[in-house]
Amino acid sequence: MTDGDGGGAFASAEDGARLTAKQALRSRAYVKFSAALARRILGRVALGEPLRVICAEAGMPSANTVTVWAKTRAPFGRALALAREAAAADDPANVGFCPDTAREIFARLCEGEPLYRICRDPRMPGKSTVYRWREREPDFDRSIRLARDICAETVCEESLETARAVTPQTAHAVRVRLEHERWFVRAVAPGRFGPVRPQDVDELDWAGGGGGSGGGMTVIVRKFTDPPESLEGLAAETKALYRGES
Repeated sequence: MTDGDGGGAFASAEDGARLTAKQALRSRAYVKFSAALARRILGRVALGEPLRVICAEAGMPSANTVTVWAKTRAPFGRALALAREAAAADDPANVGFCPDTAREIFARLCEGEPLYRICRDPRMPGKSTVYRWREREPDFDRSIRLARDICAETVCEESLETARAVTPQTAHAVRVRLEHERWFVRAVAPGRFGPVRPQDVDELDWAGGGGGSGGGMTVIVRKFTDPPESLEGLAAETKALYRGES
């Protein structure tokens, strides 16, 4: 079998698996909403059981169905959010870290979806759980920061397209949008787009010494209550200080 044949066989197997999964979803009977079923789901979620595990059982609605319920039935949506937060508050360690969920959060953040909206998805952990994961899992925390950098880069690219397409009629609205997007990228990725970028002290060039130790730093203090006689005098005095002249 050639490499090409192997790739085709793998693709066929993958397509077949996807088709089987879709058929299974279509063949699954729809479960209607009921107060008793909602209470069962809420109780198990409050005890820390993942929703995907609950929904995998026979007789339970799918995770997508629960998501629709949470969006279309406000009382159930609020109760579900409270149940998830209660599970995390009772025992922060009971909501175990899930690599698959972490990867989905990363992908959705890269696409620009806000974290608060992701955490409203019943299939996703609550915000408090996500922040606890960030504290316990350094790799996950780094992935969140990377995702926000990627999102900020995307916003910058889209902002350029917006600016190039501006017309006299849309100039004001575009200006407002671009100002907000500039604030956004600085907020979510301050290390890349912040007004003051962090710099290692060892990399600073002290007094033109090429970054080496033993150099000095000249500090000029000027009291604005005692103005110079002229701007020319201030310029001459400043040059003299930098040259080491008395």
